[in-house]
Amino acid sequence: MLRAAAQRELTVIGHADTRSIVELLVSEDGKLLGRREVSNKLGVSERSLDRMLAREGLRFSEMVGSRRLEKAKRLLLSGNTVEKSAELLGYSEARSFRRAFHKATGMSPFDFRKIAIGAGPMNSKRSP
Repeated sequence: MLRAAAQRELTVIGHADTRSIVELLVSEDGKLLGRREVSNKLGVSERSLDRMLAREGLRFSEMVGSRRLEKAKRLLLSGNTVEKSAELLGYSEARSFRRAFHKATGMSPFDFRKIAIGAGPMNSKRSP
């Protein structure tokens, strides 16, 4: 039922592909859903979900990782502490979050926030 509804909605906006459906479900209500939850909502097995994504050159774990990183950046830029961001993202400890963030971006969460805030429109340097 949910799959059919999602398919109809995506067809209306012209994005009726597996990636769009799964991306919507991965971030439903701001919560990152797991493979089992997404496959259940789509009414397919986890293996079928993997095959659907593989046909498009995608992996579920990469999609979730990408969404988690996007959410991490938003949380950090909205003023959340590293500890609170880690908790909201489902990490067992802030240290794990810091390590994963550094691996994905090449910088610490603190450095990311410092650079991102420093690059904002209010702080950008304009040439004369």
